[in-house]
Amino acid sequence: MPRPLLIMIPFTFLALMLPACGKPSTENESAPANESSASTQGYSTDPDPFVATGNQAPVVTEEERMWADINLELNVGTQGYLLMVVPTRRGIEMVDAFIEKYPASPFLEKATYLAAISRWQSYNYSQAALKYAAYVAKYPDRNRSSLAMTRYADALLRSDQPELAIQAVDAYKSYPAGAREREWIRVEALALTGQVDKARKIIMDWLYSPEAAASNPTVVTRVQQLLDRINTMGTQMPQFAFSDALTGERITSDAYKGKVVLVDFWKSTCNPCMTELPMLLDLYEKYQGQGFEVVTFNMDETYSGMQNAADVIAADWPICHDGLVWQSPVVNLFGVTRTPHTILIDRSGVVQAVNVRIDTIERLVPALLAQPAE
Repeated sequence: MPRPLLIMIPFTFLALMLPACGKPSTENESAPANESSASTQGYSTDPDPFVATGNQAPVVTEEERMWADINLELNVGTQGYLLMVVPTRRGIEMVDAFIEKYPASPFLEKATYLAAISRWQSYNYSQAALKYAAYVAKYPDRNRSSLAMTRYADALLRSDQPELAIQAVDAYKSYPAGAREREWIRVEALALTGQVDKARKIIMDWLYSPEAAASNPTVVTRVQQLLDRINTMGTQMPQFAFSDALTGERITSDAYKGKVVLVDFWKSTCNPCMTELPMLLDLYEKYQGQGFEVVTFNMDETYSGMQNAADVIAADWPICHDGLVWQSPVVNLFGVTRTPHTILIDRSGVVQAVNVRIDTIERLVPALLAQPAE
C-alpha cells in the first residue's frame, strides 16, 4: 500500500545545480563547472547595458526592454565570463522569442548561451544539448565556447546519447581548453556503451602519467572516484540490511534476488535528486509488477528533512536513513561520493550501470527486465 500523503510541501525544483550534490571535500568541480550553481549570491550583476540598475542608461527600444526583462526574469549574474541564472519556464520562452525576433542583436551571443544554460540548469538535458550545439556552431571561439563544448557532450551523456557524446568529444579535440574534462565524459560514455575495459585503461593511463602527478590532488581524487564507479560495473550488488525509516520494516538485500533493482542515494536539499525522484516513482509504478524494485538511501542529517521529502514523493519503496551522511557505513559500502547516485542491478544481482540519470534508467529497466536471471 502506498504511504499516506500527509503534507504537500512544494519544492523549488528546478533548479539549478546541475551536476550533483556531493561531499564537501570532493564535490567541487573545476571553475567552469561551478556555473551550474543554483545561486547567484556573490556574483556580480550582469554588466550588459539596459539591465535595470540605477547607474545604467535608460532602456529606450523594444529590444532593450525585452533584453532587460529577460535578465530580470532569469536573475542573470556573472562571474568573469560565466553566467548564472535561476531558470523559469517563462524566462526560457522569453529568450527563445528574443533570439527569433532579433537575429542581429548585439546581445545574440549571450542570449544563445542563456537558452542553453537555462535548460541545463532545469535538467532538461536533451534540449540543453541542442542549444549548446547551436551556440558552439555559431560561436566556436568565445570565452564561453569551451564550457559550451563540454556541456554539449555532457548533456548528450545525461540524456542517454552516449554514442553522440563520444562523437562530440572527438569532434572538439582540436580545442585544448576543456579537453581533459571532455575526455572524462568520453570515458563515462564508453563505459555506458559496454566498453568498460577501454574506459578503465584511459583512466589508468592518466593516473600514472606526469600530468596526473602534477595535477591538483582534488582533480586526481575525482578521477579516482570515476575509476571506482566504472570498476563497480559487472560486480555483485553489495549485501545490505536496514530498518525502513518510515515503517520500521527490516529490509535486506536477499529480498531482491531475481529482481531488477535501482539503488538511489538522495537528499532533500539536492535539486537534481528531488527532480528525478518523482520520475523514478512513475517508472517504479509502471514496472514494479514485472520485477522492478527501488531501494533508497537518504543522506539528510535530520529525520524531519527526510520525512518531509518522503511525504511529498509519497512512494512505498524502502528508505534507509541513519543521519550519518557521509560517515554512514552504507556510503562506503556503495562507494558514494555525491548525490544523486544511482546503481542499477540486473536480476542476477550484477551491477549494470552506475551514476546514470533518468533517461538512461528508463531505457535500461525494461531491457533488464526482459533478461532472465542467470
